[in-house]
Amino acid sequence: MSAGHLEKKQTPCRTTTDRQKRSMTAGSTFPFNQQPSISADGAKVLFKCGTDSYDNSSICEVKSNGTGFRVSVATAQADGSTFLNQPDYGPAGSIVFEEAENYEQIWRLPSGGTLPVKITEQFHNDNSPCVLPNGRIASLLTRTNPYELKIMAADGSSYFILMPGEEVTDIGLGYGP
Repeated sequence: MSAGHLEKKQTPCRTTTDRQKRSMTAGSTFPFNQQPSISADGAKVLFKCGTDSYDNSSICEVKSNGTGFRVSVATAQADGSTFLNQPDYGPAGSIVFEEAENYEQIWRLPSGGTLPVKITEQFHNDNSPCVLPNGRIASLLTRTNPYELKIMAADGSSYFILMPGEEVTDIGLGYGP
């Protein structure tokens, strides 16, 4: 099954299975639904949802059959931010995402939790998280000027730069088998 991509309300995400098309975001209460991330079992999809394509965004989730829409992390739940971005599923059902109102920082909403927490205070301008199969988090970090690819422990306790000094284009990260 391919999730396609999420765009404006006029072009909702569609999945194609046995030549049937269905809207995955029809139940969304937001006009903009972008940046999908599919759960490892393919049962759910996280996405950025909001009143416009950049600001005023939350993290939403829907079952892959298009039912069960819910807001997972609402605007202002992460340090008062109105800009939540690049969601991904983390270990044990947690949700990892970027908060970019004050600084670009990586946050986690624990499974069953209602309040997200910063993974680490160590980095600013750290964005586009992608949770790897081993639980580590890949992200794009700017330490001086260009974005570099950072690999961080799931709890933020340690990290390394994969290719120091090599610029990585900031268009988001993704992992696939």
